[in-house]
Amino acid sequence: MEKINQPIKIGILGPGAIGSLVGSLLYRAGNEVVFLCKEHTQKNINLNGLNIKSNVYGNFVLNPRAETDLNDIFDIIFITVKAYELKTAMQAFSNNIGEHTIIFSLLNGIGNKEIITKYHPINTLIGTIGAVEVFLDENRNIIHSSTCKTHIEFALNSDFNYSTGIVIVNLLKEAGFSVNILKTENEVIWRKLVRLSAISTLTSIAGAPLGKVRENLELNTLLKSVVIELCDIAKTQQIYLLPEDIVEQIWALPESLTTSMQRDIQLGKKSEIEAILGNPIRLGKNYGVTLPYLEECYLSLVNN
Repeated sequence: MEKINQPIKIGILGPGAIGSLVGSLLYRAGNEVVFLCKEHTQKNINLNGLNIKSNVYGNFVLNPRAETDLNDIFDIIFITVKAYELKTAMQAFSNNIGEHTIIFSLLNGIGNKEIITKYHPINTLIGTIGAVEVFLDENRNIIHSSTCKTHIEFALNSDFNYSTGIVIVNLLKEAGFSVNILKTENEVIWRKLVRLSAISTLTSIAGAPLGKVRENLELNTLLKSVVIELCDIAKTQQIYLLPEDIVEQIWALPESLTTSMQRDIQLGKKSEIEAILGNPIRLGKNYGVTLPYLEECYLSLVNN
């Protein structure tokens, strides 16, 4: 992989809450950023701009481009759609992916890279985004309520050289993110997924923020059991995490924390339950891991 050139042309595929925050910070840092989206989102962004309200980055309004159909080739495309929309999004914007385009996935769960590489078999970076609480309010304002910088982790595979990684790290740091390069894609995925899956599952079952889970003895016990099983699945991918460390991380999170999966399920919307919970369960079972608590949670949520 050759070192990408400056200036860098960036596409944001999926300007929901996460994509809008990521794209806005990259745009504010002086990069050429185009939001790739559906027609109703394009009209809203082009008419009203993006209004960011953040405890960390301040309050500001930006007016970037949003497009539904164009022929531009991008240097980097950050993918921030919901996992269940990935295939449709990749098909819709395949014209914007060139031979040297870097696809930077920030999607939750597992099973996403397999879809991406069907359309773009090289130059794909698997990343995660954490330390972030952000949502769109009823007026599509971007409400970022976290109290620290948003954190991005990714791994360099054989398609990339170290200098390309440094360019991307600098790009993200200049935009205001904290960044870490990990050794393997599995490490990137599972360091977040065990924690995210446990929180998303239990807040969805509770229909309430994390604090309600922690103060309920039955849910508290179930959360710890779910974390143990998720760590067992991670072991099949040579990622060794201590359940007690994950629980300690979860206990350090705000009581008011909610998850997008929980909110979607409560509103009767399609959720990322397959990428976050269903696919990990299927992976574990393929390796012969016994997962009674995760399976019970999954069946409870999908049959609700």
